[in-house]
Amino acid sequence: MVLRRLHADPRISYFFAGSKTDIIKEKLSLYLDQIFGGVDEYTGRDIGQVHSLIQISDFHFDCFIHACAQSFVEAGLDEEASDECVVLLEASRASIINSNARDHDVRKMLTLANKKTLFEILGGETAITNLVNRVYEQAIVDTRLRSFFEKNKAKIQSIKKKMSQYVCGLVGGPIKYDEADLQPAHYAINITNFHFDAILELFRGCLTGDSIDRPIVRDFLKALQPVRRLVTTGFTLRSELAKRNLEKGRDQLFKKLGESDGIIALIDKLFGVLLADTRVNDFFANRTETKVNSIKKGIATVLIETWGGPKTYQGREIANIHRDVGLNDYHFDAFLADLQKALMGAGADEQLIDEVIVTVEPLRQGVLGRKESNVTQLAHKDGVALIERLGGDLNLESVVESLYERCQEDTRTKYFFDKGKAKARQVRMKMYQLLSGLFGGPVQYDVANLKPAHYAMDIRDYHFDAVLQLAQEVMKSMELDGDAIDDALQVMNMVRSDITTGCSVRTEVARRQGQMHGNDFIFTILGGAEGVEGFVHRLFEVIGLDRRVSMFFVGDKVKAMKPSLVAYLSMVFGGPAGYTGRSIEDIHAFLSINDFFFDCFLNDSQKALRDLGVDPANIEHVLVSMESQRPRVLKHYYDDRGFVYG
Repeated sequence: MVLRRLHADPRISYFFAGSKTDIIKEKLSLYLDQIFGGVDEYTGRDIGQVHSLIQISDFHFDCFIHACAQSFVEAGLDEEASDECVVLLEASRASIINSNARDHDVRKMLTLANKKTLFEILGGETAITNLVNRVYEQAIVDTRLRSFFEKNKAKIQSIKKKMSQYVCGLVGGPIKYDEADLQPAHYAINITNFHFDAILELFRGCLTGDSIDRPIVRDFLKALQPVRRLVTTGFTLRSELAKRNLEKGRDQLFKKLGESDGIIALIDKLFGVLLADTRVNDFFANRTETKVNSIKKGIATVLIETWGGPKTYQGREIANIHRDVGLNDYHFDAFLADLQKALMGAGADEQLIDEVIVTVEPLRQGVLGRKESNVTQLAHKDGVALIERLGGDLNLESVVESLYERCQEDTRTKYFFDKGKAKARQVRMKMYQLLSGLFGGPVQYDVANLKPAHYAMDIRDYHFDAVLQLAQEVMKSMELDGDAIDDALQVMNMVRSDITTGCSVRTEVARRQGQMHGNDFIFTILGGAEGVEGFVHRLFEVIGLDRRVSMFFVGDKVKAMKPSLVAYLSMVFGGPAGYTGRSIEDIHAFLSINDFFFDCFLNDSQKALRDLGVDPANIEHVLVSMESQRPRVLKHYYDDRGFVYG
């Protein structure tokens, strides 16, 4: 009778749904019989332990009490007896309510519920369209971005419209642009984190110029962060794969290009493109044929050496040659685009083109005569080091200490910072050393070590954004200067690619493997249905030894979970769609799970696959496929906290 009412109440029915209904009915009957003074004794797990993993709030418990009270009346109990039963049930409230839900601040939640969206705060569609138009007009004349935004009038209007539609959707307005189109549209374009940060800088400048409050500006920029991965993945993957190939030796590249004769022929094609390109041909105007040939010969000599040929260049330093020419990023980007055209005209494949571009890109700093990076410029604003603007070395130590503690506590980042005391001390020291150098203090950490140290970790933009958010909260709580905080976050953002590239590359490689070999690629490499079943069996054994997550996999429900997980993962891995259970979102909606537990689950999956002898490269593909389910498994958790998982 009680269960019938519980199943009929949409506010709490999902707690009592699924294959475990009969088990719940049996346990609940025994428990109620015991607390009401019956002869049967409840012998299951401790009630507090059972419910500690479930997101039950006072509201849910009130609904349960109400259903029980109605059932008591329906069963013929008088009002006094019914009240006594309710009082006995109330005694269990403290053991059943989840600790997080117990801290639920109703007033705060009402405030959040009535809070305006960024779309409304900024003035709606018209205001955001105007903002995008201004940013676009600035991007056209910004030498860092001009090559990407300089189009014909019709194309410019089309891009502006799409940008406006997409930004409106990101900040809480109507969704009129399909996000699925974004990555394919930008995949072949050489957009890096440097360019994305430049766009954010323009948005920040326009918003602050309109006297928009700093917290609103920060929230707006935070809303744009998930776009980063979609527009930079193409270049990130292509450049990393090219670098891997170049690790075998640049002499291989030299041979692919046809050695010196082939490169000289390529430079001839390149100059044919350069001289027809209005973006750069002014640099060759009014020069004699002899002078142009001399320039051509110098470029050929430098590039032959750059691409693994003999080192014969003996001219002036590149920076000195170009010092008075007036080159900027726009011109260098045009040169790269023309080089790409020349390579395509010579019949080079995509892989070779990427390897060439990757080797030429480092010449940018020398050609443009840059001695300082953008990080260095921000770190010494108006002649004052950023570390001093933040209050000095002692303040930085406090920032790092507090930031690390918060990263250990925050469920989004806990997995990466949950270390033993000695390891935690070592990581904190390296964080301090890195930030000291980035903020204009003593350089104590070589940034070149950053990417290798993080390459094997599955750190995504989602995690990096969480760390930035926590850093902002720490510095704000210390009442540091607002401008200095913004600059510190911008500087920290500039090492993002060093930390997230490894995960980005593995994710994209796995996606491409699926495209090449078919959707059932992972299902096949695991050995089909039998292989997936073996994997799940070993996974449950590993989880049983992992105190971080084993509590979710105990009790009578484990027997029902195994076949369901086998069926679901088989479907995820491209096998037959044999899963017929509830949606994965509904199953996990009431569980007290978060990113930390999901990360631990993936870690245990990796161990299980290793134990089964799966090839390391294939393990990466399996984990990437499982990772894709995170937003579904944690949907309820993300919705409750307003997290956006990109």
